[in-house]
Amino acid sequence: MDASLKKKLIFGLVLGFLVYVAFAFVADMQKILEAGSAFAWQIFPVVCLLSIGNYVVRLIRWNYYLGRLGVELEGRKSALVFFAGLVMSITPASSASCSRANTSRTSTAHRAAAPHR
Repeated sequence: MDASLKKKLIFGLVLGFLVYVAFAFVADMQKILEAGSAFAWQIFPVVCLLSIGNYVVRLIRWNYYLGRLGVELEGRKSALVFFAGLVMSITPASSASCSRANTSRTSTAHRAAAPHR
């Protein structure tokens, strides 16, 4: 990872943390701490593993669909395109899927179509 990208990543993480802290102080900090202490932390690793497993299954499906379409992307590039699209997963009207299709198209010689619902 080049130094410029690393600086931007660190800046984004620090900024996100500061925004979180600011919201925590604006909200009732005592209630936040109470909710954290009432949480069953022993299940937290299981929740994280299930979440990661979900993304692994989705990545496998993504690669399967690319293969069915005849789109050849090197494994790492395919994963980068897939996870870049996940960043936009809360956007309306499947724009994340459209973004993924466009990124795949620009990464290969294949045409990409927008997803159908």
